[in-house]
Amino acid sequence: MKKLIAIAALAAATFVSAQPSMYYWFVNEKTGEKVCESELPGADWKKVDETIYQDFECKNKL
Repeated sequence: MKKLIAIAALAAATFVSAQPSMYYWFVNEKTGEKVCESELPGADWKKVDETIYQDFECKNKL
């Protein structure tokens, strides 16, 4: 029983500490292409601005 309680507590702690992903608009400096990503896509890319979105389509601001 103690083992079950410990597993449940660990699972609950993991769930509570999880945070939503943060997405940003990036623009390619060479092609002008715009993408919504959680990380910098590559060397030729830069953030459009510091606005944070909660979805992978960059529709809902965080």
